[in-house]
Amino acid sequence: MSAPDEYKEKADEIVETWIRRYRRGSLRFFILHLLLHKHKNSCSENSSKPCKCAFHGYMLKKAIRKVTNEKWEPTTASIYPIIKELDKEGVIARIPESEAGQEKSSRPMKQYQLTPFGILVAERLENARRDFAKAFIMKGKGKHHPPPPLFKGLTKEELSEALNEADLEALEGFQKHLEHRIRHDQRILKEVEKEIKVKKG
Repeated sequence: MSAPDEYKEKADEIVETWIRRYRRGSLRFFILHLLLHKHKNSCSENSSKPCKCAFHGYMLKKAIRKVTNEKWEPTTASIYPIIKELDKEGVIARIPESEAGQEKSSRPMKQYQLTPFGILVAERLENARRDFAKAFIMKGKGKHHPPPPLFKGLTKEELSEALNEADLEALEGFQKHLEHRIRHDQRILKEVEKEIKVKKG
């Protein structure tokens, strides 16, 4: 028995509302993930030069849009209050204009960087995220949870570690979920291919 159309519309509205709330709640974590990644790629521990991984709100906005394949681009109005909070908490610090390397202008952008304390916070947050993701398949006992999107952030070694620690029951449930997902994606792929042929004539 299919749901009435008004139920479907209401369900779409609720899901969209929840997604917006999830994005607002996860924005702080997403920002710290990006800043830690930027720090690790730009700063060498063996270098005697101070690390200047400068960023500003507009840069974060564009970076999030890029890594989400343009599916999410938060507004600067939602980013700047988080920057202000992180600055107040000592997680980031503003770079003096004389050191920011900006061209002189009437309204230079405020640039920030992770503090040593902020790097520690971001690293611990990353570890917590990985542990949370791995926990979804390390627990068996008849409760098989599909792997969340967070699984995509695990390295090959971390995934291997999670699989090694999982019991047989959890692994079998994980396998069934993946097989179901593959069959579902294959059906969608066939429909897409069929539609492409129709449009090509």
